[in-house]
Amino acid sequence: MMDSLVDLAVQDLENLRPRMRSNLKFTFQIIKNVPCYVIEDPVNSRYYRVGVNEYKFLSLLNGKKSVAEAMRIMADTMAEDALLQNEVVQMLHWLGNVNLLETNKPQEIDDTWKLFGLSHGVSKLLFPKFPFGSPDKILSKILPLMRPLLGWGFFCVWIVCVVGALYLVLSQWDRFALTAGRVLSVNNWLHLAIVWCLLKVVHELWHALVCKYHGAGVRETGILFILFIPMGYVDTSSCWNLSSKWRRIHVAFAGMKIELLVAAVATFIWSETSVGLLNQVCYEIILMSSITTLFFNANPLMRFDGYYALADYIEEVNLYSRAQGYLQYLGKKYLLGVLCSFNEDSFKTRLFLFTYGLSALIWRILIYAGIALATSLLFLGAGIALSIVYIFVFAILPFVKLLKYMFIGNEMLRPALWRSVVLTSGLVYFVYAIFTTITWEKGLEASGVIVYKKQEIARVYCPGFVKKIYVDVGQSVRKGEKLLKLENRDADNEYMNLLLTIQETKLRIRQLQQEDLVATKIEKEKLLYLEKQRTEQKKLVDSLVIVSPIDGIVATRNITQLLGTYLAVGSEAVTIFDSKDKQFVIAIHQDDIDQYSVLLSKRDLVIYVPSLEKNFSGTLDKIHPTATTNILHPALAAIGGGNLPVQNDGEGNYQFVVPYFRAEISLSKHKDLKSGHRGYVRIYEQKKTIGMHLYFMIEDWIQDTWSQNS
Repeated sequence: MMDSLVDLAVQDLENLRPRMRSNLKFTFQIIKNVPCYVIEDPVNSRYYRVGVNEYKFLSLLNGKKSVAEAMRIMADTMAEDALLQNEVVQMLHWLGNVNLLETNKPQEIDDTWKLFGLSHGVSKLLFPKFPFGSPDKILSKILPLMRPLLGWGFFCVWIVCVVGALYLVLSQWDRFALTAGRVLSVNNWLHLAIVWCLLKVVHELWHALVCKYHGAGVRETGILFILFIPMGYVDTSSCWNLSSKWRRIHVAFAGMKIELLVAAVATFIWSETSVGLLNQVCYEIILMSSITTLFFNANPLMRFDGYYALADYIEEVNLYSRAQGYLQYLGKKYLLGVLCSFNEDSFKTRLFLFTYGLSALIWRILIYAGIALATSLLFLGAGIALSIVYIFVFAILPFVKLLKYMFIGNEMLRPALWRSVVLTSGLVYFVYAIFTTITWEKGLEASGVIVYKKQEIARVYCPGFVKKIYVDVGQSVRKGEKLLKLENRDADNEYMNLLLTIQETKLRIRQLQQEDLVATKIEKEKLLYLEKQRTEQKKLVDSLVIVSPIDGIVATRNITQLLGTYLAVGSEAVTIFDSKDKQFVIAIHQDDIDQYSVLLSKRDLVIYVPSLEKNFSGTLDKIHPTATTNILHPALAAIGGGNLPVQNDGEGNYQFVVPYFRAEISLSKHKDLKSGHRGYVRIYEQKKTIGMHLYFMIEDWIQDTWSQNS
């Protein structure tokens, strides 16, 4: 089989007469102490790196010589350094893939031209690009004014500002986190749009200025829309002609550097202002020019600033293409048995290319999936159809192309048929098993908090000032145990006056008993009335010492702050919870309520409390019939330390983002549990195959999207 493959390749190489494009520019450079040539494609603003041997071979591709003739010339002049046949084949396919040839492109490229055109059309629809031309003249006028802000001296100022701003945010973190609830309010969308556009203008301007500062030109500037979100761009690819990689890195990081400086200035203003428009706009600037910039622009897995900085640092012009090419090489050689090679001998470099290529591939798949989802949500009903086209073009068609290559190959490289059959059969069986055999018991979690079911309130019957506090929050108390002592001098004086009046009345009775029986009878009736008043006043005075009505736990927060305060009649002095009668209140997501409703007949559930690292059993008593966005318990909300997301309604009130059902689980037998302990309940749906789970997830997503947009 190998002999036939070689014969076929030789026959093709004798007839193939490719020609390099005449508008390409070749620049000699020394990268990593190795001489090489950088190929500049001015039409597509792309740069590629090739070795000296590869450059010599490319210089022979003039459209007149066949590939076989070029190989013979290389063998005569370079002997052992000449490219091998499989290396030549790989290079020809690479040249065709990156569109550096004028004629006689490999047949594989011709076969996929329609696919490329279709995918390019879908990309232009979703990501339209509007160039404005070259900004070089404007930059030349601006550069002298901005030059002091582009050098090393200003970089020191930048570091001080950014570090100072970071310290301010961390020192006021609670305030910073609470402000986040107002950012996505409908009332702020105009602010966000204006801030976003201005930041992107500054970002791209700084890329262009730094590029110009180091002596490179800026070919083009314009606007790129990603799902109708404007993103400015400048073409600074000419910086690849700069000999210093640190200058190229400076160009790549320029946009992020200026945005972080803007974020630092906004932080200083935010920290010194109170709630208002200026404070809110500064907060939005901080978020968009720091978090979003670092997450997207600094991400080396996407072809943004972080990627180009990494490529500059490791001096790899076409890092992404090389990494993906290495993955393709591994797949072709070790999975499909294709006779091919890869121009890199260093194990360290190969390991890096494999790690980066695989990470970038996974990230690209996630981004494509996210774009498909965002498209369906933003473009109403037509978005679903557009997402299907998007998936068809960027997922299904490339997969069909892969299958075609596996079983047919191309004119020069053909995989081992038996390997393709084995791989395809394994894939088919795996898909079949996903829908028929491999099951997944999906777990559903509901967050909850321990609360005491029964509570009693010790109220004030005699008003007064709190003079002494005997207990603290969380303390266990027995029934009748002292909680507070109030002071009411008027009540005490009235009680003492009653005692004196009673003594005087008793004395008069003794004096009148022998002289005036009628007067004695009146005084005795008066004494009975006074004794009754004394008894009532004694109870009132005794009630100044407030005692616990039940055995339980003191639940009144900040009870020590009551000292010295005045409590009126009927005031709630201290709340006592019955520690023996507890329940676990859980918030059930509206999509999971059916699964929990089934458990009302089984009732027993297992509760896990992370702070205690223990499981507890409980009885599901009740599920409230209606869902609500009102916060069921402060400890469940994200702003109270829980994990359920909340949003601000614009008036300072927080609510759950989605409705939750309240359910109650009895836990009367567990002494370790205290009020406020957070935990969760996990149940499992009926076992289904992974394929069925995916099917229902997609079905629910389509239904929800359609209902929201209809």
